[in-house]
Amino acid sequence: MSDYCKDMLSQQHGAQSLNEQYIEPKAKYYENISVTDKGLLIILGECNVLPCSAGSQSVLVPFAVIEDKINPRSPLAKLAGVANE
Repeated sequence: MSDYCKDMLSQQHGAQSLNEQYIEPKAKYYENISVTDKGLLIILGECNVLPCSAGSQSVLVPFAVIEDKINPRSPLAKLAGVANE
């Protein structure tokens, strides 16, 4: 998930402007996550990933990107379309 976020933010803002430390795969950087009907919306801290003037950043990680990590018996699996019933 962190690689996907890094790739999407690099495409949007250019790799040079990213503070990659705050995109590393550490739980403390991914504490603000919302579930949508399309995937997980990751909201990264303001002033962490980009300069403060850019505001907080968010990345929608489609379920297809993480479907192999979703427990097929979980409620999330039903929403993602990968449920084993």
